[in-house]
Amino acid sequence: MIQALVIMTMFINSVVILTPEFGKFSRDKFYYGVENPITVKFNGARPEDISVKVSEGNVYKRNDSLYVFTTHPIESKEIKIKLYYKNLLVDQKVFELAGIPDPSNRAIFSGGNNGQIKLSSISKESGLELVYTDPNYPEDLKHVIKQYNVSIFKKGVNNQNVTFVTNIGVNLTDANLATIKSLKAGDKVIFDNILAVNKSNQYMKVNNISIQLID
Repeated sequence: MIQALVIMTMFINSVVILTPEFGKFSRDKFYYGVENPITVKFNGARPEDISVKVSEGNVYKRNDSLYVFTTHPIESKEIKIKLYYKNLLVDQKVFELAGIPDPSNRAIFSGGNNGQIKLSSISKESGLELVYTDPNYPEDLKHVIKQYNVSIFKKGVNNQNVTFVTNIGVNLTDANLATIKSLKAGDKVIFDNILAVNKSNQYMKVNNISIQLID
């Protein structure tokens, strides 16, 4: 009898209970009008046995482990997200619903101040970056600089400028950096056709900026 109980206990302990769960959420709240990602950890369960439901709004499956929640403004101030495994509720999260913070942003040239920058401050780390007005704007929705054009206006030379090829990436290319470093105080550099991209591969055009070089 004792031996049978020992065997039964060993069998029970050896059974792996497959319980999927939500993965780590990238946001502490969900926002109207954008896709809010929901990840699922299978923990050995089969994807076809898993489903995600929400109390309001819409949920869409992007792949086996990624779902997204979207909704327009609704009366509810929170949303319940439920994870089912073989029609049994195995995990649930509650998120606050809110309007997306102010997305206003502006491009700045690193090291610049009030539209001016010292020639000695420009280095291979110099480039454009986006600064968001609202410090609470979700990190995963932010755009980063993808590319921009550089135009130079030399002091005392009317309507004469040199436009360089498109600058790919945040930092200045070696060629554009060398050219800007060869300029003199009073010359002006204009960055235009600035494009930024976010993690969802959505592009956004950013206002031009102008920097005057000083000693």
